[in-house]
Amino acid sequence: MNVLYVSLHIETGHSSQCRRRGGHCSSVGCRYPLRAVGICSGSRICCKR
Repeated sequence: MNVLYVSLHIETGHSSQCRRRGGHCSSVGCRYPLRAVGICSGSRICCKR
């Protein structure tokens, strides 16, 4: 149970960092005119205009 809690906490941290940068997390990649500026989790990318 502790491992699951830690992994969810880490993912949430990256999502909040992405939003702080003015971006959003996407699981399908960044579409034009957005560009990748970071990683939210193992399979999600932070996209920003």
